[in-house]
Amino acid sequence: MKALSAAKFLVSPILALCMAVANSPAGAGVESAYVVLGEGGIGTARVITTDAQCPAITVDGKSSSMSLRAEASGADFPVTVCEAVLPPAARNAAVEGRRLPLQPTSPLTRMVVLGDSGCRMKKDYPLQSCNDSVAWPFAAVARAAAASSPQVVIHVGDYLYREMPCPDGVAGCQGSPSGDNWRTWRADFFDPAAPLLAAAPWVVVRGDHELCSRAGGGYFRFLDPRPLSPACSASTRPYWISLGALRLFMLDSSEGAAESADRVADYHAQLETLSAASARGAWIVTHMPIWGIRGNLDGKTLKLLTQSLQDAAAGVDLRQVVQVVSGHIHAFEALAIAHDGPSQLVVGTGGTSLDPQISQPLAGMTTGSALLEDGVSQSQFGFVMLEQIGATGVWVSRFRGIAGEAELACEGVAVRGALTCR
Repeated sequence: MKALSAAKFLVSPILALCMAVANSPAGAGVESAYVVLGEGGIGTARVITTDAQCPAITVDGKSSSMSLRAEASGADFPVTVCEAVLPPAARNAAVEGRRLPLQPTSPLTRMVVLGDSGCRMKKDYPLQSCNDSVAWPFAAVARAAAASSPQVVIHVGDYLYREMPCPDGVAGCQGSPSGDNWRTWRADFFDPAAPLLAAAPWVVVRGDHELCSRAGGGYFRFLDPRPLSPACSASTRPYWISLGALRLFMLDSSEGAAESADRVADYHAQLETLSAASARGAWIVTHMPIWGIRGNLDGKTLKLLTQSLQDAAAGVDLRQVVQVVSGHIHAFEALAIAHDGPSQLVVGTGGTSLDPQISQPLAGMTTGSALLEDGVSQSQFGFVMLEQIGATGVWVSRFRGIAGEAELACEGVAVRGALTCR
């Protein structure tokens, strides 16, 4: 009797576990559900799940299976990635009870821009305290941006910064994952970005941290809106995203630091397509700014960046383009280019270590072949809220701090003419 009782005692937990697995709903392993906007502005629902099978998606009351984008792959990526193209006129969509944000059907008037959001753990750089929400405030930035009720979110690249293991004895990052793998992508991006991923569909930009030699594998698996290729692409071709009357020219500048004749010629050819009348009113959205200035640690000297992009833009008639939206510099910059050129907006303030504040006046400086008619720079964590004024086509850029308060508002950033900030 004692032996039978013992056997019964041992079997019961196993039976209970089997019953729990059998009764668990399909798709219970969903880790993240979000929407990325691709060519033409078409939305694609993405799901990251620990289940081997893709869950169902319900769109306007009709249920269908999601397609497999990437199956689980070893210890680095033990998650399945699924996707489904969303009809442009869809009114609601959900996966496993999670409501998905849809591409705007009403006039677009509110967008959030942010970038350079990960926690820096890189050799030869000061380490950020990833376990400290003040030292690495991406979660707070994402919450504040979500509370601003954007219709679209633009992330200008550089999602993953945890490239090396946390050294022994450094309390601020102990226990942190590192490298291009799911654990690091979840810690550096998907967990802190969760409220903002749920708030609006995303326009995603590839940064230099998403090079094939860095975190390109995870970027293409999780974020890039195009079909997944078997091999990582060193440089992808540009495409257009249409958001009502607004058209975004998506330029992959992840190799913008490579100052070679071939790279300059390639970027020049891509930018030349924007000199046609069909590009009138377009915005260039790319990680590295064509024109940008970074402050150095001494607080006095300045560093001009992305020479290859500046050389590529030289000689190209970009008067059809309204503005360039970028990151890469870890600060907020709004630069007005003289001679009827597009303005440059830089928003690299999502959470990674900030660049030093620039104290010199920017007006009158030259970056590449461009003369700055006016400009402002703010080295502070936060995001930019772009709001359109009525039906004028004029956009106002408001830089907001971590709590979402208005820190700096710039009129004229998205239109030619004088830049006014207050």
